[in-house]
Amino acid sequence: MSTPADHPRPAIQIASVLAALAAGFLAGTTLSKQHPTQPPTSETSSPSPAAKTASDRPVTLPADTSAPSASAESLLTPKTFKELDAALQNSGKSPAEKRLALMETIGRMKPDELSELLAAEATNPDFFRRMRFDFQFTAKRLAELAPEKAAALWSTTPSLRFQADALLGTWARKDPQSFASWTLSLPKEVQRAAASTLGEIAASNPEQFAAIAPQIAETPGAATAARRAIEALTQSEAGARNESADTAPTRIGRDPETALAYAKSLPEGTMRNTALAQLARMPGIELAKQPDIVSAIQSLSREDAARLGRDLEEQSRGDASGKSSVIGSLPQGPALDAALASNFRRSADKDAAQAAANLEQMKNLSTYPAAVRGFVEATASKDPAAAADWALSITPSTEGDSAQTQRMAALERVAREFAERNPEEAKKWLNTAPLSDREYFILSGKPRPK
Repeated sequence: MSTPADHPRPAIQIASVLAALAAGFLAGTTLSKQHPTQPPTSETSSPSPAAKTASDRPVTLPADTSAPSASAESLLTPKTFKELDAALQNSGKSPAEKRLALMETIGRMKPDELSELLAAEATNPDFFRRMRFDFQFTAKRLAELAPEKAAALWSTTPSLRFQADALLGTWARKDPQSFASWTLSLPKEVQRAAASTLGEIAASNPEQFAAIAPQIAETPGAATAARRAIEALTQSEAGARNESADTAPTRIGRDPETALAYAKSLPEGTMRNTALAQLARMPGIELAKQPDIVSAIQSLSREDAARLGRDLEEQSRGDASGKSSVIGSLPQGPALDAALASNFRRSADKDAAQAAANLEQMKNLSTYPAAVRGFVEATASKDPAAAADWALSITPSTEGDSAQTQRMAALERVAREFAERNPEEAKKWLNTAPLSDREYFILSGKPRPK
């Protein structure tokens, strides 16, 4: 025979009720310590067998429990959210009462039952269905009761990858050390998906993250987590004032030297380099005096370096934070190329003639190709023929060098514009322009006719 210990009846968590109250779902609803269908019992009297049976059951929606309806019975242990939703819709209850019944039902289910319910929904092709309250409440309930079981469900179910916060967040925040150890056992592609959760640890408490950094230094999430830690440390004072006491990260300082020391304390390699490079975005950093940051920027992947360059160029507009000098101090490479291309794209949009004059003065500089690319991207739609001439003015000295990359990007922009306007004109241009065989093949998709 089952006993109350076999079927625990956890009360609705205060936090969940308060959250529902704040959302207005429980307005006008009064909760009592007694189960709605459970007879009151004194502390000294023993419950009758009937009372035990009633206390073991999840909430049943109809007020009359003498003859539970089909919808009430289906709430005992729903196998799918569709089944649960149908029972709620057929109950005749108000929206607030339905929400309360759902929370009580989920609150009474065991971890295995919650996991089964979530797994059944994971096969639903409707991605947005998993953003509904019932799914999110169930996922967070499972993470509270059995964090490792929730993590296992997440790691073995690809369609739940976007639910990392609901299924992994509780464990990661409560015990970062064991969570970080668990991620090491995952395949690389799953570790990459867990990067956002590691990033949340770093953002909420950079000091705590520093303690687990050696564990995850070689994982795909290392760079993301390091970047988030520096973002938290260097957040503006205005942003910090808007934080609540509960959500504000534990900050070790916002001055450049303190943040620099923190970045250097992280494990060598990707994690430290990412953190140091992130500091280039920080107001007050004099890049010309920070060789460690310059070296870290040079170690970034082309994609990450280009993103950094674009961000710095955007921050430099108006020069409110002194970022113009930062751009001038960037090392040769993708970051500087991206910053210059973005700068000339913007200036050509405003005044193409002035931008062209500036380009003329840069012809003998190594930065010329990237600047031309930005200029071409801004002007190709207005005058593709003139933009083509500028693109062809880039003369790379070595196949595969930065100038070749910029030239190819500029030529592709011009060819696309020609093709959209007049395909015949595009063919004519391809056949007459001084293109290499490789460039002709990339732009036309076929070898040059002999």
